[in-house]
Amino acid sequence: MDLEDVINATQGRVLQKKETKFSGVGTDTRKDLCGQLFFALKGDQFDAHAFVGQAFSKGAAAAVIHGPIEGALSECGTIIEVSDTLEALKSLAQYWRRKWGGRVFAITGTSGKTTTKEFASVLLKESYRTHWSHGSFNNHWGVPLTLLGIDREDEVAIVEMGMNHPGEISELVRIAEPNVALVTMVGRGHLEGLTTIEAVAKAKEEIYEGLKERDLQIFNLDNSHTRRMWERRRGKLSTRTFSSSKISNADVSLRVIARSIEGFRVKGEIGGVSGEVALSFFGSHHVHNLMAASAIALTAGVLPGDIWKRLSQCQLTWGRGQILRDRPGITILFDGYNANPESMEALFAEVAAISRVGRRIFILADMLELGAASREMHFELGARIVEAQPELVWFYGSQREAISEGLKASGYKGELLLSSDFSPEIAQKISLGLERDDFVALKGSRGMKIERALPILLKNAECRGN
Repeated sequence: MDLEDVINATQGRVLQKKETKFSGVGTDTRKDLCGQLFFALKGDQFDAHAFVGQAFSKGAAAAVIHGPIEGALSECGTIIEVSDTLEALKSLAQYWRRKWGGRVFAITGTSGKTTTKEFASVLLKESYRTHWSHGSFNNHWGVPLTLLGIDREDEVAIVEMGMNHPGEISELVRIAEPNVALVTMVGRGHLEGLTTIEAVAKAKEEIYEGLKERDLQIFNLDNSHTRRMWERRRGKLSTRTFSSSKISNADVSLRVIARSIEGFRVKGEIGGVSGEVALSFFGSHHVHNLMAASAIALTAGVLPGDIWKRLSQCQLTWGRGQILRDRPGITILFDGYNANPESMEALFAEVAAISRVGRRIFILADMLELGAASREMHFELGARIVEAQPELVWFYGSQREAISEGLKASGYKGELLLSSDFSPEIAQKISLGLERDDFVALKGSRGMKIERALPILLKNAECRGN
């Protein structure tokens, strides 16, 4: 884009004019900013106005600011002043989305939105030039930056939308103006900002409310909250559905017919075409993400037969159901990207169903953002762990007492280790005690950084986040 685009979109004022063409947008001075437009955003901990000079040293062609900046920058690039850099970023993203004019597919949900986005990118990219965000770039900063990453030649974009409070999804929909919207599922996440699951559902439903007459909505019929959304909204706009039920008459219906540590097999119908496919990753509960992605591809115009062929290419990303092996006969399941009650319960059910393993060991940590319901949710979690028949459980975090009480109430007889924070000593104790055929599962909310156990459990594990 050029300087005129930026001024038109942000109503900014040029304080210093050097460069007038920009190759992209950046906000992080730790990365290469060559030719980019740097937005000096102000967060809770850092104010990027202090790093404008550093941005120019990293190659930025221009900077957008709303406050004083440090150092003499007369020899640097273009400087544009706006009333608020975050609002200017949103305005520029909306402007670019409209100028581009392609199709936007928007995804939200308590669980599965990032995985659904990644699966959908696999199903779409062989048919269309596809843009999607990498990682969970889904908030009021991430969505605008995702939109601003769209190239002129891209045909479709997949945008993930997260939220913690009412109104956030509405704002992101206003900026992204999606043509297709999907809620993967509604569960007991974000209760800290929304209090009840009904409030979570209402906030998630905002993604549909921003659609226009010719847009399309996709619904999960297997989740009670999203099914009610479908019942309320199916007569308003064009609709597609997905479900594992044979009698649902959904546009996409997949059922798990076999599963193991190595993966699972599904069969069903996509757009009326029957098929069967094997997936080479752990976690048959991801069948709903596969169905959601298939519904997106079907809506985009990908032929059902092509969707069936491409499903086997789907893989999980960092911290989501990763199977790691670096010691003979020992299997580590790393699922530490995020956690909520539903995803924890899905893990226990999956581990309970697998066979041909030795001892089952769980390393778990707090589920965050549950607010006043946190203790109750962790007590229930403790009571559910026994379904997976563990021999050892280590839990660390503020809710360790609730977990302990839940385990005791369920009659758990195995070994229980508790700590207030991550303990390298406990991780080392578990590592030294591992035996052939043991299965170790790690899961906790992203803020608990449970991946710290990996280099202790495994010599050569990949431990970096994204």
